[in-house]
This record gives sequence, C-alpha cells and structure tokens, in this order.
Amino acid sequence: MIPEDRRQFVTLIEVLTGGFGQEPTEEMLNAYWAGLQDLHMSEVKAGIKAALRTCERMPRPAHIRKLVGQGDLGPEHRAPLAWQAVRSALARHGTYASVEFDDPVINATIRSMGGWVGLGQKSADDFEIWTRKEFERIYAVILRAGSNENDVAYLPGLSERENEGRFPVASPVQVPTTLPAPKFKVRPSPQLDRIDVRAILKALERDISGEETDQCEEEGKPTRVEDQTPPREIGLQGNQSRWEPWGVRSGDDEAGFIAPHPSEVEPPPTARRDGGDQGV
Repeated sequence: MIPEDRRQFVTLIEVLTGGFGQEPTEEMLNAYWAGLQDLHMSEVKAGIKAALRTCERMPRPAHIRKLVGQGDLGPEHRAPLAWQAVRSALARHGTYASVEFDDPVINATIRSMGGWVGLGQKSADDFEIWTRKEFERIYAVILRAGSNENDVAYLPGLSERENEGRFPVASPVQVPTTLPAPKFKVRPSPQLDRIDVRAILKALERDISGEETDQCEEEGKPTRVEDQTPPREIGLQGNQSRWEPWGVRSGDDEAGFIAPHPSEVEPPPTARRDGGDQGV
C-alpha cells in the first residue's frame, strides 16, 4: 500500500474491529498499518473479509497475512492482485525482455490478449480501465477452466522475437508475485501432425494454373487431362455448334441427355443454292 491508501485502510480496520465488537485505537491502527503496509490493498481487503468469515476472535496482522497466503483467494480476489503484478513488471522490465510470472495463470491471460509485446502496446488512455477489466475477466475464466502447457509458458519479449534464430537470446526474467500458487488444471498441449509444406505448395500451384495432372508411369511424365479425352460436339439451333471435352456435361444435359460423339451423328440435309431440294 501507499500513503494515499491510509484512509481506506483505516476504514477497513474499523469494519474489522466492529465485526468483533471492539473499538479501534490510534495505536491499533498504527500497528496494523505497520504489519500490513507491504501488502496490496486488494490483499488487505481479501484478508479482512476472510477473517470476518472464519475467525472467532479479533485477528492479529500476522493472522491476516496468513489468511492471504493460504490460497483461499477466489478469482475475483486474485485477478486485481495479478493485474498489479503485471503493471509493476511492465514498468520495471518493459516489453523488450521476455518475462515469466510465477503465477502461470498470468502468462496464459497475457498470451490470450496478444502477448507481452501486444499488452505493452495497448492504448495508454484505456490501459487502467478497459485493459485492466479485460485482463481481470480473462484471468478469472482461465483460473476456473484451466489451460494448457503452451499457454502457461513464458512470454517472449521484443528482443527474442526480433533476434530468434539469428542471435542468442537472454533467458526470460522471472517475475515474482505475492500470490499463492493457483489451483487450476494445466492440460498437455495438443500434438499437431507435421505438415508437408512442399505438397501443399505444389497443390496450390496446380490450382492456380488450372491444370490437373495425371502421372503416367509408361511415359514417365504428367499428361494433361484435357489431352486424354476426345472432344464432342454439342448440337445447337440451326447450324451452330460448339466443342467441349468428351464426357463433360453441359447445361443442356441436365435432364440426363448426353450428346453423342460427332462420328455417331448423321449429317443433316442441306439446302441447294439453286433452290432445289437435295435428297437424303
């Protein structure tokens, strides 16, 4: 806590003493302030709340500290404390270094928000309002639902992202928090099958060129599908005609009719130029 938190702290102690039927004195306030000043205000609130719910006698400062460190804090109490640890780490280390919080839920939460570098690039105007609310909401969800091994791993910084594979990178900075170890499930990371990149690129090139190839073992080279099928003529009105690959159905064949091969079509009668009729 900071000196500006003194007034709120006095109010909390008055609530605590009132819950046990006592009157706070100046000496008592100073003693509790000295014993709890290194804690965050959220921790003090959580400790006093736990004491009112579980203690039968007025707790001493050491007892309140014990309650805070027992891991009885729920997601709604842990999330604000985790946010304070994140703010302190950003101010102290920046986003250039890679970091690893001793609370793995923090790592998973920041990763879901875009990573350590992405978090540092959030708008300063919204950081203490909307970014904080988003962090606390996601933190509570992950704490309840669990995460996987990849998501709880350390958070790469800007230096590692830019120099990985080219220069040696420093180990991540270990960031301690005042939070007890979280009780949540860490599932094994899903194993992804190796992808044949060359096969995918080859297939994409085939799709772009519009050519489908058929490997011909006798000739030892790919043969175009278009070259393997003889064309057929589709009869139209009058003397018009058009050619399509044999076996390909046109819009006129939707009723089930397949045009015959040109060799099977009897030529139609033609009109003589002198106006006479030509026999068939």
